[in-house]
Amino acid sequence: MRKIISISAFLLFSSLTSFLIAQTWSSLGTGMPHPSLSLESFYKHSNGKLDIGVFQLGTSGVTQDTIWNWNGSAFDTVISPLPSGPISVNCAAEFNGSYYVGTDKKLWTWNGASWINPLTNPSISGTTSINCLQVYGSNLYLCYNAAKFQKYDGTTHVNADVQFSTGSQFSCMIQSNGNLYVGGKITFNSVAGYPVAMISGSTATVPFTNTLGFAGTMGVSCMEFYNNELYVGGFFSNGSLAKWNGAAWVIIPGFTSTSCAPNAIKAYHNKLYIAYCDTIFSTDGTNTPTVVGTVPSGSSSFSAMEVYNNRLYLGGAFSSVNGVTNTTNAAMFNDSIVGVTGIRASGTFLSLDKIYPNPFSNDFTVQVEAPSNLSITDAMGRVVYSAKIEKGSSNIGSNLAKGIYFVVLNGRVSSKMVKQ
Repeated sequence: MRKIISISAFLLFSSLTSFLIAQTWSSLGTGMPHPSLSLESFYKHSNGKLDIGVFQLGTSGVTQDTIWNWNGSAFDTVISPLPSGPISVNCAAEFNGSYYVGTDKKLWTWNGASWINPLTNPSISGTTSINCLQVYGSNLYLCYNAAKFQKYDGTTHVNADVQFSTGSQFSCMIQSNGNLYVGGKITFNSVAGYPVAMISGSTATVPFTNTLGFAGTMGVSCMEFYNNELYVGGFFSNGSLAKWNGAAWVIIPGFTSTSCAPNAIKAYHNKLYIAYCDTIFSTDGTNTPTVVGTVPSGSSSFSAMEVYNNRLYLGGAFSSVNGVTNTTNAAMFNDSIVGVTGIRASGTFLSLDKIYPNPFSNDFTVQVEAPSNLSITDAMGRVVYSAKIEKGSSNIGSNLAKGIYFVVLNGRVSSKMVKQ
């Protein structure tokens, strides 16, 4: 007969558990197919793959590929090279059933057999670099390095809003809470100096002040929402990373270089990651940012970050990250509490389960490889939650009060969690 473990033994075993944190950089398979080409962009395709846009060398008819597909373990289908080079694939989007890419030349769409340029109005299409694409409402929005912010309905394209005045520059877009945000160096209704504007429905506004200040000609280069606050990177008067706290812009200490600015920032596993100069930092928004990776200084640069299949992907022009083999121009990062070593009644050790973040403020994620019975006990050993969860990820704990809890999977002590 199996022994019943007492509450005191349960707490003893729990106190002996040792948290294991996976925090590693690794290559994409054996590395990029053409490591001589810098990585410029990531796009999570509806087919479940990660599209990787690169800088294509050569001229028309080159054999080097422009867009590669990564399925999480290997590179497979490749789309035909774009018609002209050298060319940089800066962004991608799916709109009305078609696939679009923005380059440093123009907008292209794939018709199933070849690339075509769908924009027909030369007065506003031009040949300037398209920095970002976003599908919002019934339109595809495009931001240009020059003073152009446009929308395309699949037939015609027009300037998105006349309130964006001459002299504006647009570098990045994101969506949050049903709104579209565009960052850069924006002149709105003839008032200069806005770092970010917002599109809500069809109306453009500037809900953020123009008091951040720019150093030089560059504006916002990247942005991300984290903990309900908007973070922006760029060259500003007193630093290169700032956040909007709901009332004012606040400069984040430690990012003061005048020679480089963050080119990519991304929320991942309850932290904010910043690719800055030759270093990758993480921060919880309160404590001093922590270094999680470096690339050789001097000739390295970052272009993009994306979260895909529970990993953080980094791209740019660098020879390696933390010296890891085959991470030229692309690497993926895993930073999660993946489990603990606990003790069962039989004395054997637990297998590892992925449970994160810890501590948590709202809920936490439990990732299992097979359907499992889960229960949560409080510090007194009382069961406060139980359920059968399916293979994959489940969000747990939103209804728990602040305190200490123990997660039990299939009868095994799996993790001690703290809700703050």
